[in-house]
Amino acid sequence: MLSLDFDLGWDQPTGMDVVLYMISANRYPREIYLHSSSIVGRKQMYELLYQNKPENVKLASGPVPYEMLLHIAKTRQE
Repeated sequence: MLSLDFDLGWDQPTGMDVVLYMISANRYPREIYLHSSSIVGRKQMYELLYQNKPENVKLASGPVPYEMLLHIAKTRQE
């Protein structure tokens, strides 16, 4: 699972750079969530990923659902 932001800091690569790498290397996680507050950046990443991802990859244009975060936290504590 990957939760991806667009803005990674001043003078830093962006989430789009990560997306472009995934596409060029044909390497994708099973699930991709786009939690960026940059509406334009999130839309651009979503569109490019949607066009290029394998069918089995789940893509969401929003953050990881709260219930899933709780499940991950619980699993990590065990």
